[in-house]
Amino acid sequence: MAVSEPRGFRAELERCVACGKCRAVCPVFAVEGAEASVARGKLKLLTAAEEGVLDYDAELGHLIDNCLGCRLCVEACPGGVRTDELLYAARERIHHKRGRGLLALFLLRWLLPRRDVLTAVATLIGRLQHWGSRLLGLFGRPSGDKLSAGQRVQRALAGLYRLLLPLAGLSPRLVPPTLAREPFTVGRGELLNEAGSGAERWGLFVGCAVDLGYPTAAAAVVRLARLAGVTLVAPPGQVCCGLPAWGSGDRRAANQLRLRNASAFSDRHLDGVLTACASCASFLREHYDGLLEQTLTLQEFLADKLERLPLRYDEGLTITWHQPCHLARHLGLDLAEPLLERLGNYVEMAEKDVCCGGAGSYFAKFPETAAAVGERKARHIIASGADVVATACPGCAIQLEAALTRLGADVRVALLGELLVEHLPATRRPPAVADGSG
Repeated sequence: MAVSEPRGFRAELERCVACGKCRAVCPVFAVEGAEASVARGKLKLLTAAEEGVLDYDAELGHLIDNCLGCRLCVEACPGGVRTDELLYAARERIHHKRGRGLLALFLLRWLLPRRDVLTAVATLIGRLQHWGSRLLGLFGRPSGDKLSAGQRVQRALAGLYRLLLPLAGLSPRLVPPTLAREPFTVGRGELLNEAGSGAERWGLFVGCAVDLGYPTAAAAVVRLARLAGVTLVAPPGQVCCGLPAWGSGDRRAANQLRLRNASAFSDRHLDGVLTACASCASFLREHYDGLLEQTLTLQEFLADKLERLPLRYDEGLTITWHQPCHLARHLGLDLAEPLLERLGNYVEMAEKDVCCGGAGSYFAKFPETAAAVGERKARHIIASGADVVATACPGCAIQLEAALTRLGADVRVALLGELLVEHLPATRRPPAVADGSG
């Protein structure tokens, strides 16, 4: 029975026996220590709302939104109560009864379906960020600095952010992500790589965060596809996968995006679809039909193609891995370590698969808690002694960069594809001022 249906919703709520095992694993509860912060408390609140004791109002909505959606509680629950699905359905109920704010309607129903407008806005912000960092005279590459271009911009602007954000009513601990000066899709055609007659033909689902914040990660996928002997295309017309809309309870917006993407990838004679974003891969596989339902992560795509990659091992490089929640508990995948072990000295950090606290827009809605969760993760990264922390989710990369910036740690954050390409023969990292990465 679907949790989104009234009977299914109540039945799922009743399955919670209030054992409290979720308290031991919830990153939000570890920071706040409040019963309303953990799954058990939230389900009690929803039960009270269903019984008419509480209203499905903005106050309840705020409490329900204070969740990372990491599924650690689902994994720890003896009965497997689907807390994340209950909270998504609760958000839908709240917005159905109370309506949506103008900002949410603008972002989810107007901006996300218009990729050209979204790209233009993000590009403007990215160029202002890079220009501002250079104006401050802090954007340079000090000797031995291994940080990414985006991290250097963040570090240059960190003081300015702390000064200006409180004036706008925002937390000084919020570190905005650095956007690219040149998104991946700008100026590119549909055909990314032509592998010749008879080669497999794959589609690339670019994803908003990769396109606008980490274009070098998408470019890395193109190079890896070339080495794998695969023709790669990026169908025009693709938009956001719909995860932000779905997670906020806006099924209508999510379905509109789903239909747009299904249309974009149809009739392209594709053998498969891959993406460099773990969150996109998870949502596509859980909520789409047809070819997009079979979307592969980069790790899965390369699993049987490793011998075609002449990867160079760097004895002086220490790498650790942050496992995104969408890989660990949505898709149940853990395929990165064999790849990373071919690049350098791989070390496993503590709590590698515990949520970093980004969770889409959570870091902006609950900046203090997100910062605390992120800094716990950052301290594990620092303790590992790694020079680089790799991940497969641009949303996680944004949060890791922010946490490491706040702690002043010289640990580089890299998406998996970027790191792989840098260890191919005759491959050099482009100069910081020219890579356009975030």
